[in-house]
Amino acid sequence: MSQNKLWESIERIEGLSVQAGLDRVSGQREDYQTLLQMVTREIEKCDKNLQKFLAAGDMHNFRIEVHGIKGSLANIGAMELSAKALELEKASAQEDTAFCAANLPGFLEALQGFKLRITEAFAQENQNHGPIALPPEFPPVFEKLTAAFDKMDFLAVDEGIESLDTLNPEGPLKEETEKIKDAVLTMDFDGAKKVIRELLGG
Repeated sequence: MSQNKLWESIERIEGLSVQAGLDRVSGQREDYQTLLQMVTREIEKCDKNLQKFLAAGDMHNFRIEVHGIKGSLANIGAMELSAKALELEKASAQEDTAFCAANLPGFLEALQGFKLRITEAFAQENQNHGPIALPPEFPPVFEKLTAAFDKMDFLAVDEGIESLDTLNPEGPLKEETEKIKDAVLTMDFDGAKKVIRELLGG
């Protein structure tokens, strides 16, 4: 997909003010694309955490989590969703669990729909990469990382990420390894494993 076609897809995403998002990154389209993809991973983490914190009646961590997604949504220009997050943030600050319980499902549903629209906009572009040829030194690192994720062995995860940096990937492979690193930063190990599975051809 050409960059123009990708941008046409991005500009058609419902609920997204692309210009507002671009203004936050001084008009840098590549930076904006990276932000969009990071937000899709943050939405996954946020979905799980908000439900968990609400079920536990933990309004303190609920507020921290919803504050984070509010800022991320505003950064990309998803102003309507960011405003809904602000309502939940204010309610959680008042320990209003009834409001949060009533409004969280609709918010999460809207978030997942939004995430799907972003993913679909990028899907065509990703298909056009074709299979990425992996140099032989990469699969062992990916396999070690996957094992580290499964064991929640944070030291091994750090070592695996350092190994990736040392291997200095280029082109489409660099883009994919950046996705793995972004996912690790947000503790989204499932997301990181998904990228690795695709790179390893399954």
